[in-house]
Amino acid sequence: MDVSFDELEQVAKEIIAILKNYPRIANEMIVIIGGLAVWKYDRNGRTTKDVDFLVTVPRAPKSVKEELLLIPNSPFKDYARVFMYNLKRGKEVQLDMLPGDQVIPLPPDSLKCISTLLADGLPYIGITDLVVSKFYSCGI
Repeated sequence: MDVSFDELEQVAKEIIAILKNYPRIANEMIVIIGGLAVWKYDRNGRTTKDVDFLVTVPRAPKSVKEELLLIPNSPFKDYARVFMYNLKRGKEVQLDMLPGDQVIPLPPDSLKCISTLLADGLPYIGITDLVVSKFYSCGI
């Protein structure tokens, strides 16, 4: 099922709002990486169907998933290796919470504390760090 750029940004905002409710997580850092960040910088190029976050949460992604799955009537589903977020409009979006050391050799300057993010602001990785992360994740 296709998901628009605006829908994915809305998912990212909703996820961040949910994470703010967990003090252990809210005081950690987050930044949007991967395909959604590429799409933001090149709106006429590659698209994506998921939202990828780099997080500084200890034991991520497992510890984050465990918290989110405990939400009553949770909009999150864990299908073995795929973690999904259910939009109210009947669509599911894959969600990845990646520890920083798997994505980029040094923490990007664009990392933001989850608790300080404004409702309409999204923390995108900078273009240079995005390019480095793409090389790093491919083993180049």
